[in-house]
Amino acid sequence: MALAMLALILAAPSAQARTEANLRGAGTTLVDLPDGSDGDADAQPANTGPTVRYQEASCLDLGGAGCRAQWCGFNPPKQWYDKYVDGQLAGRECLSEGEAQQGSSRPVITLAMVQRAFERLRWPSATLTVQPPDNRTLVGMPAVFSTTQRGARQQTVTLLGQAVTIEARIDRYTWHAAGAELPEWTTLHPGQWRQHGVDPSSLVHADYTRPGAYTASVDLTYRGRFRVGPGPWQTIPQPLTVAGPSESIRVLEAVPLLTAPDG
Repeated sequence: MALAMLALILAAPSAQARTEANLRGAGTTLVDLPDGSDGDADAQPANTGPTVRYQEASCLDLGGAGCRAQWCGFNPPKQWYDKYVDGQLAGRECLSEGEAQQGSSRPVITLAMVQRAFERLRWPSATLTVQPPDNRTLVGMPAVFSTTQRGARQQTVTLLGQAVTIEARIDRYTWHAAGAELPEWTTLHPGQWRQHGVDPSSLVHADYTRPGAYTASVDLTYRGRFRVGPGPWQTIPQPLTVAGPSESIRVLEAVPLLTAPDG
């Protein structure tokens, strides 16, 4: 009798197996991504990621005729799947059954992972150019600043075995001028050389009221976006600031000198 009871217990399906069987019997497909996380939020092992589960979206109620899946494509047939990341609903995707299965074998790249990669990559800094030449100016004569860094750069990294393209675009320029009347300010442009026809109000410049040796620099603040493979571009949440090297500036004071004409 005891042996018979033990055989019945061993043969009984687990609660999880009964639940999955009931769901499948009701027309629900479950696709699970194996969870390889070691619990360390900062670690990025080669093949780990959050747990992902695709579940067919709630079917359309046809009354007494039952229900049917919500189809969203027909070549190949596709239907809507609810996507759960670590148990939380993260959106809805239009997938074929094969795409859902393929997605189940690919770890999810999180925004936190991309943010760390964005911050660890080397992005160009800005070299400051100063007018007048030789980084020498006079008290009362503005020193004009500019830099040639502008636009965007792209780099490709591998995260969780997938190619991720990260783009950094210069969002703003922060100028530093120790000893000037205004020691720090920000612009959305890289400045330009003072030349004929240029509006003086559009120039980036520092005004010095005392002679001496000073330093100046410009920092770049990048905004980023990324995409996984050929997928859509997504915004990287936090900007990144790259400090530029310092340039030495010599501020001189002009002394008026009266001279008598010859003879």
